[in-house]
Amino acid sequence: MRNKNLAKVVTSLMAVILIVVLTLSTVHMPTIVLADGNKVVSAEDKSVKTLKYVYIEELELHTPATQNIVFSFADENIKIKSADLELLSNADGKTVTLKSTKTSGSTVLFSKDFEEGSIENYYELTSLSYETFGGNRGEINLLEDKENIYSFTVTNQKSDITPTSGEVKKEDSNSDGVTATAYAMSADGQLVSNTSDNVNEAISDSLDEANIQTTKASENNEVSKSTRLSANENSTLGNHEDNLELNEDENYDYTQSSAVDNPKSKGKLVVAFRAGHSDTYVGASYTIKSGAKKGTVIREEVLTLKVANAAVAELKKYSGVTVLNMRPNAKSPIPNKSTKYTGKANGINFDTRYGESADRLKLMIDAYNQGADVYVDLHFNASGVGANGAEIYVPNKNYNSAVYKDGNNVANDILDELVKLGLSDRGVKERNSSSTEYPNKSTADYYDTNYTCKRLGIPGLIVEHAFVDGSKDSVNLTNESFIKSLGVADAKGIAKTYGLRKVTKVGTYTPGRYIDVTRSASIRKSYSSTGIVLKTVTKGTRILSGGYAQTPEDGNWYKVLVNGQTGYLSTKDVTLSYADFSGKFAGTTRDVVVRSAVGTNQKILGTIKKGSPVYVYGQYRTDGWDWYKIKLNGKVGYVSRQYIQLNTQNPKWANYAPDRYAINYGSKILYSAANTTSTELGTIPNGATIRVNGYKGFSFGKMFGVTYNGKTGYISSIDVKWIFKSYNPDKYGKTTKSLVIRKTVGDNNPKVTTVPKGKRVRIYGYYDVAGANWYKINYNGKIGYVSRLYVKI
Repeated sequence: MRNKNLAKVVTSLMAVILIVVLTLSTVHMPTIVLADGNKVVSAEDKSVKTLKYVYIEELELHTPATQNIVFSFADENIKIKSADLELLSNADGKTVTLKSTKTSGSTVLFSKDFEEGSIENYYELTSLSYETFGGNRGEINLLEDKENIYSFTVTNQKSDITPTSGEVKKEDSNSDGVTATAYAMSADGQLVSNTSDNVNEAISDSLDEANIQTTKASENNEVSKSTRLSANENSTLGNHEDNLELNEDENYDYTQSSAVDNPKSKGKLVVAFRAGHSDTYVGASYTIKSGAKKGTVIREEVLTLKVANAAVAELKKYSGVTVLNMRPNAKSPIPNKSTKYTGKANGINFDTRYGESADRLKLMIDAYNQGADVYVDLHFNASGVGANGAEIYVPNKNYNSAVYKDGNNVANDILDELVKLGLSDRGVKERNSSSTEYPNKSTADYYDTNYTCKRLGIPGLIVEHAFVDGSKDSVNLTNESFIKSLGVADAKGIAKTYGLRKVTKVGTYTPGRYIDVTRSASIRKSYSSTGIVLKTVTKGTRILSGGYAQTPEDGNWYKVLVNGQTGYLSTKDVTLSYADFSGKFAGTTRDVVVRSAVGTNQKILGTIKKGSPVYVYGQYRTDGWDWYKIKLNGKVGYVSRQYIQLNTQNPKWANYAPDRYAINYGSKILYSAANTTSTELGTIPNGATIRVNGYKGFSFGKMFGVTYNGKTGYISSIDVKWIFKSYNPDKYGKTTKSLVIRKTVGDNNPKVTTVPKGKRVRIYGYYDVAGANWYKINYNGKIGYVSRLYVKI
């Protein structure tokens, strides 16, 4: 249905790729999402850093439909000639290779049609190989990206997702219910969509918008600010920050978005810590004058370094955040006090900085250019009068109020954590300049960190942890564990503000698994019981899960997709989809690991060898790579369905007359019937001699009927070896009829050759099976086995 009404038009305009989607107005229009459900993806891993973004049009593709996948390289000078994309099909484990449909500069498009009734499957993007017009070749291993899973699901089920306000769904009375959505991907990585009942209008609008965005980005990059900053030595805060004088271009709009919107952070929270001062620009110091710690020297630049390292280490334990340590050691980035520093960030030129002012500026610009969304400048106070306690300076609310709001929230949460350590609460504070103004003529911030970071569009905080000369604080600052706890408190406060969670374990399901909602539950934006609710699902809803998270605060969570966005469902509210069997006999097609629960990360209970019989109790439906519930040595376990073959025969008993004798290798359970769910009569130890009466043949192998120690029952035929007795020296005999030489003992085993009647054969020995023995012979260089009944010595 959709294939007949769906057209994909791809055109290029300079470095722009345009995807035009024509579809019935009643069909859900695709949103721009990535494999992990985010709106934007950036490759964090080294192997994939050459990519600017990856665009997968349909994360859950409902057939019939066309999948579009776009790769854009970070280096826009690359001109892609052709490319191949490999997909791993989890239905059969085979690799599918797609040829590029269209290339344009550094961007390449792949398209694949899925007909109605296509096999339901889960595809994972594994590698991208390409050739440039210059003849260079390269390959990117997409599996090495630990941050993102590039994958999509193909299903024949109808989509039950209702478009959100950000998606397109409109009626069209002029074109038989067909609308056009055009996605324009500009050279700067911007994605633009426009919908119209006129295809040409949709294309034109998207191209125009993409060109406008590209032009604006170019203009912003070329803005040259005439900014002069001069240091003022009259700081009253232990010379921590300098007052600023400013001459700015009044025609430039400095208004920035709120924190966590630094365009260089690409959607992931980035926090920068700076240990105040250095071995070149030392801070406050104090020598304890009495008590057990008398004579101990407390130096601010030493304390801040310890606190910064502790804060970085603690915050790295949380998920969803990148942590920058701007001064990881005692050295200053600009140790020469006479060196001039000029920096540029966010379209602003900063210059005329010397000494510690240059040191601070360079670290703030470096942090911003690495994507920092929050800049935390760590310090200690000094008063000269024995003051105690913690205080934090934040940007004022006069200009770019979003930065003030974010900074104030972070500061309050950090201060709360510091107060828990016993520090006095001196408050969250602002300090205004007496002479400097922001572009909107409002009073500017006094301190360098607050002011410069606000110009960069991110909150800059000055955390004064305690007083080095405080009567109470100074003693605490000689305690290494207390110093470390200050950094931990800083990290905890930031984590609280942004809802970060410590993660014990995070994993993906390849392919995904279906889960059933057992009661009305909320899908949340984060794996937290306080996370934003994306959607409420009712009891009985079945959802495909792509992974899981385990947190110490809120337990275990399933990762799911809702309206094209990643969300999380608590495992308390769902269960893996399960189908109960009345009982099916099966066998293994290879050596199989048995686990304590569904999942390759679960505890291993044991291993079943290839060809062994198993009894299947039920099946977990997990989209392609299902799991069977079985029993192993009396314990319930789980194995992958792809390695289990259900019995398709109604086996009949076949006698061995006379009985045969064999040796059992490996301990085996003796069952009362030819299946593993019957009564267990006992165990046959390794190396025991058994009498084999006959067998039942299944599609995967045999169950032998045996007698051992007076008990008759059934065991698996695996690792049962017939008893062989050799002749020394060899004997010779003559065939009494035409015989088939078999590769091993048994009428059903493969044929080697045929020996005519009356031929002389060399006999090496025989298998002792109580009369119906088999000779091991050599006939014309062919070695095999024949029945002893038809060879006369």
